[in-house]
Amino acid sequence: MNCRVMCEWLLGDRKPSPEDLDKGIDTNSPLFQAILENPVVQLGLTNPKTLLAFEDMLENPLNSTQWMNDPETGPVMLQISRIFQTLNRT
Repeated sequence: MNCRVMCEWLLGDRKPSPEDLDKGIDTNSPLFQAILENPVVQLGLTNPKTLLAFEDMLENPLNSTQWMNDPETGPVMLQISRIFQTLNRT
């Protein structure tokens, strides 16, 4: 999944189109690099519950609040949101 699409969806409750999902991740984008270099995100991505949260939010956008409030997955979602907002201001 394209990281930009995932972040836009997380922040705006948008579902990515099948075309966007097929594009893949732009590993050269500053957003992708900033997200993967963040220690909170790195640690969170090793937790299977975080991956479950991403899958669930894609299928059931109304569940995003549940995952944002979860003590294990919330910090990762919040950090990705902050990175996305910071890079979109520039």
